[in-house]
Amino acid sequence: MEQRPCVSQNVTGTIGAMRALTTTIVVVIVAVLLGAVPVLAAEPIPTVNLTSEQNAKVQTAWDTFASALSAKASCLTTPTVEGVAGFRNPLGGRAQYTRSTATVRINTDFIDVDRTATYTLWHEFAHHLDSVCGAKDALTTLFQEAEGMDPSIWYSTSQPWSKLPSEAFAAITASLLNRSHPTDPIYVTDEAVVLVADWEGIPAPSWATDTPVVITSSPTTTVPPTTAPPTTAP
Repeated sequence: MEQRPCVSQNVTGTIGAMRALTTTIVVVIVAVLLGAVPVLAAEPIPTVNLTSEQNAKVQTAWDTFASALSAKASCLTTPTVEGVAGFRNPLGGRAQYTRSTATVRINTDFIDVDRTATYTLWHEFAHHLDSVCGAKDALTTLFQEAEGMDPSIWYSTSQPWSKLPSEAFAAITASLLNRSHPTDPIYVTDEAVVLVADWEGIPAPSWATDTPVVITSSPTTTVPPTTAPPTTAP
């Protein structure tokens, strides 16, 4: 005779499993809301001329970046980070991104001693995101409306750094990961912050409304007025 399963036991087991699943989902949701979910390790990025400690700091910065930008996983490739002792770009900055080689060059002394190195890496990683995932094509018109920036100079070597939409985009992206207003000497609007957050799939910060935010009180005196940095060069 075929042995029939006990219906009451099956129902009880099913209910128990459903309760366990529900509890797990609730715990995960709460953890996400509280920011308690750990950053998932991304594919390691190639590095050149870095010590093991410097490499670890760079990898952690990339893990955080790639995890936050998981909505762009289909297009976000890994850049290369090259350490250069004493490095300075033409405007005095300690890092730069070159689109033609997908490489971030960064001052190794800066990585060792400056606590803002992670923010700087996020800024340069944002230039890479822009390059490989098409932020320019997706956001040019929107940036013109939100920032009043000329869409024809998203990248330019003949315009002031502070007027380039690509730099505003990078500054906003880094600020979203830093959960604070952009610290770069550039003017952005909260409307632009919301636009970038939406495109990147990152929750917009609570302070981002449609009112202007002046990052520097006098951009014309705090931003180098001549040539754009190599982060914007092909």
